[in-house]
Amino acid sequence: MSDPDTELDFTGQPDPRTIWVFELQVPADELPMWEPDGADADWPLPGVLGVGKLDPAHVEVFPDNRIAEYGLARYLADANGMDEAVVAPDAAKLESVSELVVLIHSRALLKPGRFAPHPPARFIGKYVAKGHLTASVPLASRSSDGVIAGGRSTTVTHNSFPWRVVALSSLLVAIFAGLIWWLA
Repeated sequence: MSDPDTELDFTGQPDPRTIWVFELQVPADELPMWEPDGADADWPLPGVLGVGKLDPAHVEVFPDNRIAEYGLARYLADANGMDEAVVAPDAAKLESVSELVVLIHSRALLKPGRFAPHPPARFIGKYVAKGHLTASVPLASRSSDGVIAGGRSTTVTHNSFPWRVVALSSLLVAIFAGLIWWLA
């Protein structure tokens, strides 16, 4: 988890793999009202989270029992690419979510701002997966020079023409023609 003073802040830019987790303390039968599918101007989720607008394509809302066997901590790590070392300290808090789970991905936030959740929303945590870039390593041997960039030559030479295939095809056609002539 990050600094408690800035956990609810967001830049409005699509930060790589940043997810805010909230709990909606409402009965599961109210799920359709909160789901992002078919969200319109009356969608109540942005209001209870204290943000002006959310892109519903990057919001997940589901009942906690949908991933009960899997667990929310494991769902964040395995399905959303969060580092297990970052999620593990909050595992007990994540597993305590007992109503509707709300995951807000950074791409859902269109302008800079700060979440200001109020009931029935409760903030659980912010999770960020750091990007991992691997430096390119030069090829180790001189024999590999030009293999990746150049590839093989496409020039047709006398030895590359399939003479054997042509000769074998001609022989088979002659045998087939002789067989038909003999049967007729």
